[in-house]
Amino acid sequence: MPKKTKLPPEKALPKEVKVEKIDLLVVVHPDSLCGSLWTSGLTGCQAITDKLLAEISDWQGPRVAVYGDNEEELDEYREVGDVIYEIADVVDGSPDSKGLAQAAKDILKLHPAGKLNRVLVTGAWANPEDGCVTTVAAELRKLAPGVTVDVSPLAPLYP
Repeated sequence: MPKKTKLPPEKALPKEVKVEKIDLLVVVHPDSLCGSLWTSGLTGCQAITDKLLAEISDWQGPRVAVYGDNEEELDEYREVGDVIYEIADVVDGSPDSKGLAQAAKDILKLHPAGKLNRVLVTGAWANPEDGCVTTVAAELRKLAPGVTVDVSPLAPLYP
C-alpha cells in the first residue's frame, strides 16, 4: 500500500474558503429618468437627473440595469443613455409586480445572494407602496434575506 504524503502547512488547502462579498447597484427603469421624469410635474428634474447619474457613474462595483417598457428613450436622452449603456448587466422588468419580481430573480442569477454584501436600488420610482424601485428592493429582501438591501435616497417619488 502506498504511503500517504502529508502536505506541509503552507501547502495545505484552507479548510474554509472566504468569499469576497460585493456591493451591487441596481438601476430600475432608467428609461423613466427620461420622458416620465420630465413630464411628471416634478420640479428640479435636471438636478434629480444629475444626482442620479452621478450616483450611477461613481459606483465602484458591479451594476445591473432593469429595463422597463421604454428603453428606446435612452437613445433620445443621450445624457442618461450614455451612462446607462455603460452598465454591462441588464435584465427585463416590466412595470408590474410580476415583471419586477422576475427582475429580482434574474438579478440574483447574475449576482448570487451568497456573494452579495449590500444592494443599493435606485432609479424610478421610489414610492413606498407601489414604486418600481421599492418593489424590486422588497423582492430582493425576500429572496436574499441575509443581504442588506437599501433604496437610494436619491430615487425620486412619483408625484
